[in-house]
Amino acid sequence: MIRLPLLALLAASLAFAQTSALKPGSTIFIDKMPNDLDAFIRAEFVKQKLPFAVVLDPESAQYIMTGTGTEEQGRRWHQGWLTAEQDRTSGALMVIERESQRMLWAGEAGDRSLWWGAMARGGQRKVAARLVSRFKKDIKRR
Repeated sequence: MIRLPLLALLAASLAFAQTSALKPGSTIFIDKMPNDLDAFIRAEFVKQKLPFAVVLDPESAQYIMTGTGTEEQGRRWHQGWLTAEQDRTSGALMVIERESQRMLWAGEAGDRSLWWGAMARGGQRKVAARLVSRFKKDIKRR
């Protein structure tokens, strides 16, 4: 029984150690992603004032951000008043160090809104905002 908390602590410390390898002020290349998620990610980098210089050439970057985004998945005809709201759009990101090809950070997010449900604005913009916000929090935590 004591092994489970110890393993959880070890996994958390490894994730923290990898995130702390990302140095603010470094250069990052945001790779092309499905459904134009990369464009929304770039916009969020500027909007949320992340401490990275976004470059347009992967060879001049220290880090590379890559990922995937899905388009609207929910079908209105099978959702009713009593069904749980599901993500209609989702995305996942990964940041790797270009030289070593080592993964330093990964995250995923959806556009579901627990407060407003179907009335909330969703889509790739919301997914990008959530992903960049989580990335920014993890960088500041170090």
